Amino acid sequence: MSTKDPSFYIVNLPEEDYIQCVLFALASYYNNIQTTMDFASTGVKRDVGDYVNDITIGKLAEMAVKRFLQGQYGLEADLDFDFYEDASQIDDGDIRWIKTKDGKKIARPHLHPIDIKSTKGTSKWLLIRKEEFDNRCYDMYVSVKISIPESHLVDFLGGEKIDTMVASLKDNSELSKKHMGMLVSALKKKHEALFPIKAEVMGWIGRNELIEKINKQRKMHAQLKILATEYTALKNKKREVKGATEQMKAERRAIQAKQTEFRKKMEVAVRDLMAVEFARGEEVFDPDLPHNGSFSIKANNYGVMIYKMNRDTDFLVKELLKPVS
Repeated sequence: MSTKDPSFYIVNLPEEDYIQCVLFALASYYNNIQTTMDFASTGVKRDVGDYVNDITIGKLAEMAVKRFLQGQYGLEADLDFDFYEDASQIDDGDIRWIKTKDGKKIARPHLHPIDIKSTKGTSKWLLIRKEEFDNRCYDMYVSVKISIPESHLVDFLGGEKIDTMVASLKDNSELSKKHMGMLVSALKKKHEALFPIKAEVMGWIGRNELIEKINKQRKMHAQLKILATEYTALKNKKREVKGATEQMKAERRAIQAKQTEFRKKMEVAVRDLMAVEFARGEEVFDPDLPHNGSFSIKANNYGVMIYKMNRDTDFLVKELLKPVS
């Protein structure tokens, strides 16, 4: 737990960060370097719009961590905005090295990588596809919430051709910079309060700790599912009890009392639930709708759901500054 004010974790991203992230996403798609598989949800090939949007949001999350470490701890983090011929190098982590105030560099090689994950502005949870979790053994996961309109990419590009945008990235001339400035101005007219983009560092968790929590909480998730099923059955039963007689009213009150009992049990279970592993086709608990006993998240793949993370960023920084062997 952290005792810091919530504003401590808020980061404001300027428009130049947005431009850098969008152009990187566009160029990476057309350079065929980054994978176009959607690891976050369906595991299917993404179209150009989905791909560019996902990479843009992901890179904004990385920029948020970089600015957070700089602003709150005086640490310089080097992010990876390079392109590689060998796609396996993408797995080396999102932070290549960290420089301390005294100029000392601490590398984060592929043996100790960090994965910075972005979540939507309304989400309270983080999902990791199991294939990614098993094959990309990151030392720790850092979660960042990015608040940005869903239409940002369409509004930014306007009628521009994407290949023209990529050419502007490679050109980097004064003319191309002016071109980017015009597009950003048009975007700001449509979304006056967009910049700076609000980001929030939601927390972090080490891989070993996450595995330990998963092993402990499989049973808890199963129990929560039973409670939710019984709660839903009571809700349906209450709808079936119609009529204005005293007997009908008493029956509805009795059902309502049982619903309240199950809701309290679910609230206790949710409070203790931190992470769970799920299987393909399984319904996963949705913490955004806890009072409804919702298992509305249908798993398209095997994966890991993280409900709560550690917000003690002081301890996170200690972990980041540990010498790696």
